[in-house]
Amino acid sequence: MSKKIFNNIYFLSILKKLNTIIFGMIATIFLNRALGPSLKGEYATILNVISTLTNILYLGISTIYPNYVRKKEQWTFSTFIGLVFAQGVLYSSISLLVGIILQSQAYFLYGMTTTFAVVSMQILQMSIVNDFKKGTIANILSVSTNALVMFIMWCSGVKSVDLAILIFLIKELSIVIFSFSIIRKSFKWSDVEPKRWFGIVAK
Repeated sequence: MSKKIFNNIYFLSILKKLNTIIFGMIATIFLNRALGPSLKGEYATILNVISTLTNILYLGISTIYPNYVRKKEQWTFSTFIGLVFAQGVLYSSISLLVGIILQSQAYFLYGMTTTFAVVSMQILQMSIVNDFKKGTIANILSVSTNALVMFIMWCSGVKSVDLAILIFLIKELSIVIFSFSIIRKSFKWSDVEPKRWFGIVAK
């Protein structure tokens, strides 16, 4: 009976939303207590910039992925994942370059956080399209991990905006790891066709 419930898509959707609300609230409480009012405002400003850049730089690739899935072509999945990884490499290189030019570890951190946010958003969305149950579990694990790390930060007594941003980066990295662990068996380097990348982005 319990196995049947956990295979129900509607139940999993509700569980995912409840988990996001509850653990998101817990993470916010620990974050507020760890940073205090003044640093929380600085953190929120930086995070808003990262979120805006993420929405711009992800280029909507995962949004159009379901349209290609319906065509059931062999190259689709691996080529899309390969494109997302290529994005990650490009944005990481730009982040490193900016950090070196401006001689700022903070800007490098913010750039890498944006990079992982872009990659995690798309990997998670595509993993859910491929396997809704496992993709939802990956989301639940990552949100729970974020709350746990925020709790550790609060216990440590360290008040640092950059540390809070690093924790956000860890959460995004955990999404990438959990999601890719789900889809890795379906991914084949031999099916990646870079020549199709421009066509995907241009459409």
